[in-house]
Amino acid sequence: MGALHVLAQTSTSPAVFLAGLNESVRRRSRGGFTTCLILHIGPEGKVVFANAGHLSPDCDGEELATESGLPLGLMAESDDMESNLQLLVGDQITLLTDGVMEARSSTGELFGFDRTAAISGHSAESIATRAQEFGQDD
Repeated sequence: MGALHVLAQTSTSPAVFLAGLNESVRRRSRGGFTTCLILHIGPEGKVVFANAGHLSPDCDGEELATESGLPLGLMAESDDMESNLQLLVGDQITLLTDGVMEARSSTGELFGFDRTAAISGHSAESIATRAQEFGQDD
């Protein structure tokens, strides 16, 4: 959170945020990594986002095509590119965690991409409830 606070003082660029977070994660993760998606939504509905190995966001139930860099912490240099989207009145962006699609039933079946896509236009509470009922524990 401290790294985000410092970065927010100098930029609103999602790619700049990811580059700064990459350095912070790389120094502290001891070889681990973190996926991350950062969006900046402007007052007129312009969305700029950068993706470091995370699930792409959905807009009105459809997955957005995004440029995706490597997860944070894997490489010293970040290759994060920004993507743009213009939201219209009534559009809904849904951000998902891999904990939804990786939910496992008691028989070991994954919730998966298809089920996740089918509920991506629902409310956050509904998505979380469906994943938990399926077996999500992440």
